[in-house]
Amino acid sequence: LPSISEQVPNVLLEALALGRPVVATRVGGIPEVHSANLHLVDNLDEINRILEDGLTPVPEDGIIKEYSLEHIAGRYEELFRGVAHTK
Repeated sequence: LPSISEQVPNVLLEALALGRPVVATRVGGIPEVHSANLHLVDNLDEINRILEDGLTPVPEDGIIKEYSLEHIAGRYEELFRGVAHTK
């Protein structure tokens, strides 16, 4: 996922949820996504090293849990409740 500007791209989350390794640039919200299958890079040399070492998927289900509708909705609810109590 080569990019110079991103938030948290859906394609990244979808690939990780399917257990696919992803090589992505360290921009925007991408570094905030925690997955053993996410390989962050800053330059071409790092991409070459990762590809030469090989990309072996690591079984995990954290992305599905962390970004599920229920989890995200719960986090928004907590946020809104916190804001409502401060006024």
